[in-house]
Amino acid sequence: MKIRSIQLKITLFAGFCLVLTAGIIILNSAMTVRQQAMRVAEGHAQAAAEKYAGDILSRFEEAHALTHDMAAILGATKSKTAPIQLERVEVQALLRQAFLQNPQFFAGGMAWEPNAFDGRDAEFAGNGIYDASGRMISYWYQDGTNGVTYDILVDYDNEEAGTWYFLPRKLHHEILTEPYSYPVAGTEVLMSTVASPIMVDGQFYGVTTVDFTLGFLQQLADDNAIFNGAGKIAIITHGGTVAGMTGHPEAGGKAWAERDAMGASYYDRLIKGETVLDWSKRGLEVFIPLNLGKTGTPWWVHVMVPRDVALANVTSVMWHEIGMGSICIVVALLLLWGIARGLAGPIRKGADMAREIARGDLSQRLVLKQRDEVGVLAAALNDMAVSLQQKAEMAETISQGNLNIDVPLASEKDQLGKALQRMTGNLNALLAQVQMTGEQVMVGTTQISEASASLSQGATESAASMEEIAASMTQLTTQTTNNADNAEQAKKLSLRSKQGAVQGDALMADMVHAMAEIEHSGKGISKIIKVIDDIAFQTNLLALNAAVEAARAGQHGKGFAVVAEEVRSLAARSARAAHETSDLIENSVVKTHNGAEIARKTADALAEIVAATTKVSDLVAEISASSQEQSRGLQEINNGLGQIEQVTQQNTAYAEETAASTEELSSQVVELNRMLEQFKLKEEGAGGHLDMARPTETPALPGGAA
Repeated sequence: MKIRSIQLKITLFAGFCLVLTAGIIILNSAMTVRQQAMRVAEGHAQAAAEKYAGDILSRFEEAHALTHDMAAILGATKSKTAPIQLERVEVQALLRQAFLQNPQFFAGGMAWEPNAFDGRDAEFAGNGIYDASGRMISYWYQDGTNGVTYDILVDYDNEEAGTWYFLPRKLHHEILTEPYSYPVAGTEVLMSTVASPIMVDGQFYGVTTVDFTLGFLQQLADDNAIFNGAGKIAIITHGGTVAGMTGHPEAGGKAWAERDAMGASYYDRLIKGETVLDWSKRGLEVFIPLNLGKTGTPWWVHVMVPRDVALANVTSVMWHEIGMGSICIVVALLLLWGIARGLAGPIRKGADMAREIARGDLSQRLVLKQRDEVGVLAAALNDMAVSLQQKAEMAETISQGNLNIDVPLASEKDQLGKALQRMTGNLNALLAQVQMTGEQVMVGTTQISEASASLSQGATESAASMEEIAASMTQLTTQTTNNADNAEQAKKLSLRSKQGAVQGDALMADMVHAMAEIEHSGKGISKIIKVIDDIAFQTNLLALNAAVEAARAGQHGKGFAVVAEEVRSLAARSARAAHETSDLIENSVVKTHNGAEIARKTADALAEIVAATTKVSDLVAEISASSQEQSRGLQEINNGLGQIEQVTQQNTAYAEETAASTEELSSQVVELNRMLEQFKLKEEGAGGHLDMARPTETPALPGGAA
């Protein structure tokens, strides 16, 4: 569908650009807001994860600091420069006091290598305080009454169960064990151990340990305030075990992959030491490592914020922007419609003005105060109307007979102005020549009129003298004249008969030639009919061959056989029609040949008639000559009188005709001069010449208007 309104075009095209631009801006804004919201959510989640990681790490650091300090104190007893002398009972008291002062830890102790403390293991073996090995070992735990209780440490010699001893012994640095369950007051409690080696000059003497429960991790995960509690926290050990998970206390000590497969998918990246902050299908995933001393086995705080929670404001902001954008677009479209209407209005007026000018109303003007392109267009239309009106007024002036005007040209391409210039120039030259010719004719008619008057007077006098002579000769010459006239008429009739016979003979010859051409054309048509007959025969043969092939094709060729039969039938009918047409043409040729023979015979008869008519004409001519011979005597007598009478009569007739003609011509010259007086010619018009050059062809107007 073609849009014919420039107002609608401007509105639609500008509206489309506006909607497209607004859509791009809104989309970009929404994407920007989304990106900003994602960055804000990432920052908030990372800050929260770092805060919780800091809280957790501070608890771990307390345990690590205690084991490290105890290891340092106990290691001082083995210093080679200034060793501290401590007895076993003093060391046990020191440990007891340490755990009394740190009730946040569930238990702790020490384990020395055999005879590494004082070399007296055998002395203390099985004394009720130490086991049968007598090694310097002890285990102090909170008894639930604000006190601590001593117990003999076990599993220090079991490499599988005693990782807290064998790993520091092997690595020579502190370690943090994986969570394990330990019965406390009949309840399985999730715990972990920090163990620091007692090292002196690179030699391993034993370990100090602190056991702490991990219940605070579950409480911290359940009490989180991330995104108003909508976020989820999980504390994951280096071995991929859950130490705490929001809303799932039963997950403690379980494999992370079993409890959160999507979160566990990041485990390989975490083990490699990568910092993970990622958007998964479910939401934002943030991991903060918990690096405890030189353990080399970091744990991680995992914060997960659901996507709809993290980006909750994005949707509302996006719809708000879409709504505001839509309102702005509607308002802008209305403004565009008004602006387009203001732009299209003058153009409509210009079109109406041009249409009225095309209808002949040259008084139309377009009044616009605009100085833009539309104003220039209006001024151009007004200039065109003024120019056309001026030329129309000039044409009106010319039509009233005033040729003494100058036609100014608007430009070198002003074809109408040039045509008016040529018209006024040609009319001036033509009328000047007519005026000059009229004056010359007036002079000539005056002279002719005077000569005619003299001639008429002489002829009248001669006629009077000849009347008496003519009267006497009239009776004498009447009979002779009648005879001569009759002979002359017979001669004329004979000549007409001869001419008619000659014309008839010529027409008959033409007819014979036409009959010969018809006979020749009939023979040509017979040849064409023969070709058609041959084509029909060949078509019939092809149809028969097609029918045979169709019969060979069996069931598949039935339809083709029907078509072949129809073609053969048409070929047969075409052959019959060709034979019939050939017979008709041959009959026509025979009849035409017969007609040509008859025409030839008729032509021969007409030739004989022409010969007889010629003889008759010759006889009539001889009769006429005899009549003239008889009247020659009278003519010789009357010759002088006849010549005088003839001249007199001719002069009289000529004089009368000339007088009448000169009188009429004089009146016409007077009328012509009167008409020429209505035209106002230029001074140089008398010497002008006619410019009959064809004007430049006016281009066709749009729409086919001339």
